[in-house]
Amino acid sequence: MYWGKNKDEITYPAAAVGVCMNVNSLKQRFMGAGEQKSVKGHTDDIMTLGLSPDRKLVVTGSLGARPLILVWDSDSMEVIARANLNRNTRAVVAIRFSKDGKYFFCADKHNDSNVYCFQANDGKLLGQNKCGSDPVFDGETGDNNTYATATKRGIYFFEMGGELEKKRGLFSGHDMTSMITITYSPENKCFFSGTAKGSIYVWSGNSCSKSVPMHKGSVMGLNWACGKLLSSGSKDGLIKISSPDLETIKTFEISNSYAKSLDLLNGKLLAGTSCGRIMVFDENTADKKEVMNGHSQGEAWGLAIGGDGNIFTTADDNSVICFNPKTFKSEGEGVINTNPGRRRRIGGASTLSRLPPNQHSRAVAVNKAGHVMIGTNDGEVSVRTCKVIFDNNIGFKQKSVFRQGC
Repeated sequence: MYWGKNKDEITYPAAAVGVCMNVNSLKQRFMGAGEQKSVKGHTDDIMTLGLSPDRKLVVTGSLGARPLILVWDSDSMEVIARANLNRNTRAVVAIRFSKDGKYFFCADKHNDSNVYCFQANDGKLLGQNKCGSDPVFDGETGDNNTYATATKRGIYFFEMGGELEKKRGLFSGHDMTSMITITYSPENKCFFSGTAKGSIYVWSGNSCSKSVPMHKGSVMGLNWACGKLLSSGSKDGLIKISSPDLETIKTFEISNSYAKSLDLLNGKLLAGTSCGRIMVFDENTADKKEVMNGHSQGEAWGLAIGGDGNIFTTADDNSVICFNPKTFKSEGEGVINTNPGRRRRIGGASTLSRLPPNQHSRAVAVNKAGHVMIGTNDGEVSVRTCKVIFDNNIGFKQKSVFRQGC
């Protein structure tokens, strides 16, 4: 997720659709939305998104039998180039434009974790090489058509010359550890990578020149923007803005979550969190604004419309959300079950969520009296009296008036 070309607009993927949304009005524009037979966008979930240096063009890659890559214009929302990966590559990951905007690089989820370089204006494949047997967690481009990947065993560097040449990153005496995220500083001509142990590594050429402890847990978000390094930790819930020397300048806190996506533009820090929230912080005052609240783990399955027109949704993330379509905002949130049950057995309902079945809900209904019925994946049904409180810190007041296993 990134700040877009237009003022106060962000760009991000949602399922198979590319979205540009104004963070003030919450009005959205879409790439790939429409009737299935006529739509020219993705037909499967978008897994990765990159922005051109001028923030005008967007490149997205999806899942699929032959994973699809689209380059599209964020003003017109029209597709201008497309490409497909080969069969058995499973999905596109870590897609990024080159620093001059003429090319884009990406990796796949094949057993060999192939890396590719394409021409941006027509989607022509220019080069390909194998990264290795470890999956690619993240990737970033540098100057001179270079591309670096973060993997379990370290960093790999690729350069597009006549061919896509590969070099392995050398730790040079620093601890060898798994790399989760990576970014590049054009001003300092170096890559920064975030590790599974919470440190930031600095790479000069293909050698590590410095390592600094930065977060508790893995470094899940990392981006270079406006001459500063943005980073987030999985266990400390902190976002840090640091200098090129890795001195912390400012710190922002996120409750009960962590940032997976970070960007900074015109003094506004953008964060997409692991629990499905989009947040904007003022860099100078630290004022926080929650732009959107949605579901996170697994899939959203249940949907019902209340008598007042509000929409209730449930998912595999242990939450029920009430959405007001008039204000485009979440008006409240409740918990499906506060007590986690047994983990799911093999052969149970398919899901990408890591939570147990009693915290998954695939059915929700609302009656005229405002009672909400929720069905969970372990066969339990509960009916609740809910009052929407217009304060996202409070959410739903709930009282279970009926609970029964089926």
